[in-house]
Amino acid sequence: SHYQGQHNLLIPVRQNNEIVSMQFIGPDGGKRFLAGGALRGSHTFVGDPGQMANGVVLAEGFATAASIYQATGLPVVVTFNAGNLPIVAEKLAQTLPADIAVTIAADNDVSGTGIQKAQEAAAFLGERARVVMPQFSAEQIERYQAEYGRVDADGKIRLPSDFNDLQQLAEAAAVQAQIKPVMTQENEQQPTF
Repeated sequence: SHYQGQHNLLIPVRQNNEIVSMQFIGPDGGKRFLAGGALRGSHTFVGDPGQMANGVVLAEGFATAASIYQATGLPVVVTFNAGNLPIVAEKLAQTLPADIAVTIAADNDVSGTGIQKAQEAAAFLGERARVVMPQFSAEQIERYQAEYGRVDADGKIRLPSDFNDLQQLAEAAAVQAQIKPVMTQENEQQPTF
């Protein structure tokens, strides 16, 4: 779609099977939402939600979800931000059959918000939940910083953080290699409530 003279990727923002807002992703990667649209607890899908029988993945961003879908073939629920992970997970826990595994793909952000919210989300889903976070080698971090700069506009160190970054740096096979073992392992963790 065209918005202010630019081509944008349009992502529907859903709640209870209704579109409640839209996300616009510009050519520069900038993200905006419709003013006044509902975002809290909202989600969208990459892949076919009717194919959840083999498992489902929760992820924060659309590009991350697309990378995970490409690597796994499983439907991915996009929550748009870390804060929505637990809210969407709580809804899923109520509607998804108990035998369907849910993998929560956390962003590996410096603040630790991604993994914290992923663990909160996992608590709602109990034993069927797995949490995975991308790991980056020193060489991958160097290449990322060579392309995007060492620091961001706020002067913070710029680091790769999600599975889309991993795919850009190391192809889809790397995403698969990091996610698949977590999906298939027996869950040792007892859920904490």
